Amino acid sequence: MPGLAAHEARLDLRLPRPIPRPLLERALGFFRAVFQRWEGEAVLVMLYAPPTETCPVRYRFVAPPQKIHGRVEGGRFRAFMRLDYGACARPAPEFRKLGTIHSHGDLPARHSAIDEHDELFETGLHVTAGYIHTTLPEFQAAFVVGGARFPVAAADVLAVRAAPTGRPASM
Repeated sequence: MPGLAAHEARLDLRLPRPIPRPLLERALGFFRAVFQRWEGEAVLVMLYAPPTETCPVRYRFVAPPQKIHGRVEGGRFRAFMRLDYGACARPAPEFRKLGTIHSHGDLPARHSAIDEHDELFETGLHVTAGYIHTTLPEFQAAFVVGGARFPVAAADVLAVRAAPTGRPASM
């Protein structure tokens, strides 16, 4: 339209506080257990309860029903790095969905093309955890709204260490 300056979409995300480290450690424990048993991905739904006058913001991770895809090879199940998951119940009415956190097992914490496509239809914060079997797991985050994807520094939304430019954050 004539007279309007061109602009790009941008995000100014402000969480009241980062997602706490103990919650991330429990998520990693879940991801490691799934990876150890099936060598596959897993997902958790991130929920939050907004702060009130008497209670700070609260975060919860809930495991939805999920199905790992794979095949049996040499008598052993081999997972494809793909899963489907369903809806899950909120722990209390005040909780709202914030997004998802999922693992890439022993792969880097990078949002795959499949992740990016799937997340376009789900507004919220999406975190990928990689190298979950190591002492230095990595995290990459993005916020999606209205089909637009905005990279977010993992250290801005998770209680993790900031990483050098170009690398995912780690614990």
